[in-house]
Amino acid sequence: MKYIIKIWITLTAFTLLFSACKKESVVSNSIIGKWELTNHNIISNGHLAYNLDYQKGKSYIYHFNLDNTYTLNDVDSILEHGSYKLDSSKFSFHCVIRPGYEKSGTFNSIISNTTLTFFNNGHDTNGEYTETFIYTRISH
Repeated sequence: MKYIIKIWITLTAFTLLFSACKKESVVSNSIIGKWELTNHNIISNGHLAYNLDYQKGKSYIYHFNLDNTYTLNDVDSILEHGSYKLDSSKFSFHCVIRPGYEKSGTFNSIISNTTLTFFNNGHDTNGEYTETFIYTRISH
């Protein structure tokens, strides 16, 4: 009987020990991971001026890393490799496309569990516009 009690106490202790451990989970609103472009649109003067839905597997993929670097790929090549900064709702990036040609910019951003949205408002000869890029998370 003492043997059974010892086994029960040991099993109970292990159960409590492992159930008390905090499991790590991926933050749902983190930009870290791979994101595929699903839609690009422009609203000009309140009207849809441009709209393109991309076919899954045939568009652009951002891969954002923990060290604040990223790559932008199309179906068969790396288009950009650079660094990024995300402050609240502002996303900034900088990359070298090739020697002598650098690119940088800032977008407004919204991140949810499965959707990343970059957008900017502007003004051109036609008036006010909003350009939006919508990405879907494909992995963490």
